[in-house]
Amino acid sequence: MKEIQIRPIRKEDIPGLNEIRRQPAVTEKTLGLPSERIERTEEFFNRLGPDDHVFVAVTGNTVVGIGALFVNSGKLRHTGRLVLMVHGDFHNKGIGSSLLNTLVHLADHDLGLIRLELDVVVDNEPAIHLYKKSAERPLSDVPTGAPRNENRFASLNKHRTKKKRLAFSRTLENLP
Repeated sequence: MKEIQIRPIRKEDIPGLNEIRRQPAVTEKTLGLPSERIERTEEFFNRLGPDDHVFVAVTGNTVVGIGALFVNSGKLRHTGRLVLMVHGDFHNKGIGSSLLNTLVHLADHDLGLIRLELDVVVDNEPAIHLYKKSAERPLSDVPTGAPRNENRFASLNKHRTKKKRLAFSRTLENLP
């Protein structure tokens, strides 16, 4: 396998991103649809703002994964939402971990965020395993509101949409 590079998304990545979002291996474990049109992916790219941080994993010229961090606004400015997707042919190769590490580093060292959240479909065991592996403490059911703990922690909460929410939290005291 060629070396995987993590870098910011570019306009020429749109077709590769659209392909990933329509793959059975991805649509089975996300809320994505196999009928998504390329125009929808172009709209996503064109709407990205200064608080939207999107990275792709590429090998050669092929997009094999995407990771995004969307910084919330207002009273939730200290939080962000994560999105991760990896091409089905590249699962279990460390790409999800690399993307997640890139996003967490950005949140910690550049943006000063103290809470990251993402939703995951409850039967997406590979994703849940990745998030559990990345947590510094065992996952537990805690509210997904403002952080209430001085240590970094993660939580999974069940939602009616058959999704779970994972949250990484850090207090300002723990930031470099």
